[in-house]
Amino acid sequence: MVTKLPRALWLMCLTLLLASGYAQALRADDNPYKRSEVGDWVSYKSEVQLPNGQKVSTTLKQIVKAKDDKEVTIAIETQSGNMKLPAREIKVRLDQPYDPATSIQQMGGNNKAEKIDEGTETVKIDNQFYPCQWVKMKISVDAAGQKFETTSKVWTSKEIPVGGLVKMETEVAGQKVVMLLTGHGKKK
Repeated sequence: MVTKLPRALWLMCLTLLLASGYAQALRADDNPYKRSEVGDWVSYKSEVQLPNGQKVSTTLKQIVKAKDDKEVTIAIETQSGNMKLPAREIKVRLDQPYDPATSIQQMGGNNKAEKIDEGTETVKIDNQFYPCQWVKMKISVDAAGQKFETTSKVWTSKEIPVGGLVKMETEVAGQKVVMLLTGHGKKK
């Protein structure tokens, strides 16, 4: 069962990238990454219980490394248990509305993200209240000959830099994962 962990983590990270800003993007001709500045960051923590009973904690941090009028570069640092994954960078175009479905389709194959439902809700994390929009979506990915499907509910807030993600619940490889915001900061 431990062999499924990297696949589950990969899909969870992919879901995070696609979900960040998704609810805001669906409601307006806006790109939530336009509000980000070099040095802005967000961090998240999740915990999943594997079928063998083992609990694995994962932390993610997104940091804005570069920005110009056309795109923002975001570094993503991920650690799961004692395993630190190689840092990755993504580029998000700023000269058009943010569309995570486009990002997943650019990976090739028969990939798609579709909205199932949406709404508004206030989310409380560590005595802090965040006014959020939420969206529930189904993501299908065909990667390296393997097909993955996940259903995610994502809460975003304009108060949070780097895409606005506050909370995410997702089903990954038969496991329910809840990811919560643990910190954020703006360029000083």
